[in-house]
Amino acid sequence: MLNIMLIAVIIFLLIALVLLFLRLQKLQKNNLEEEHERSTEEEIFFAISLPIAFKKEHQWYYNKAFKVAFGELLKPTLEALEALPRNGSTLLKLTYDNDIQKATLIHSSNFF
Repeated sequence: MLNIMLIAVIIFLLIALVLLFLRLQKLQKNNLEEEHERSTEEEIFFAISLPIAFKKEHQWYYNKAFKVAFGELLKPTLEALEALPRNGSTLLKLTYDNDIQKATLIHSSNFF
């Protein structure tokens, strides 16, 4: 009788171990898919041909079009954007990389 109980407990523990292993694999697969989705979103952000920049937690993020548009004037441009109000639209004269000032409509909003 004792042998049967021990075998039953061992079988139960093996089944529980297999189920935990399968659950762990599923969680790891979900994490990899989420990381892949984030990288796809980043690729889309950098592929957009409109100059886009945003600030998240004291760090500026901008796409390739923004970097090309402002080139060496990137730092002064980000400083000018820093001085804008957090919400609303503002018409601002920005100097682009070809040394031409253009009136640029800036939309600001709190997303993060």
